[in-house]
Amino acid sequence: MSRAYGALEAADTGLITDDYDVFGDGSVVLVQAPGHTPGHTVLLVRLAETGPILLSGDLWHLTESRQHRRMPVYNTDRAQTLASMDRVETLVAATGARVIIQHEVADLASLPRFPSSLR
Repeated sequence: MSRAYGALEAADTGLITDDYDVFGDGSVVLVQAPGHTPGHTVLLVRLAETGPILLSGDLWHLTESRQHRRMPVYNTDRAQTLASMDRVETLVAATGARVIIQHEVADLASLPRFPSSLR
């Protein structure tokens, strides 16, 4: 076992069960979106120049999945996923966030390449 992993095993951790404002200023928020897995979250990042960006995690795998509310068969809870999709779509509408579907090649290609970044 590596030293770093051993430190993680003994680290003081907690389960995040509600939305979590990482820095306390609304700039980075973990948003609960269970269903794909019990603790699945999406990430809302508010950037000064670019505006809000929502990283969808595994809520949607493809643009078509979002458009047609589809999910993979290995999803843990269909009803929770549908409710999470609704909740996230409401959040996107309210914030005007740009959605990045992390398995979607076009979405990833639209992001700046390292070392450049969105601001």
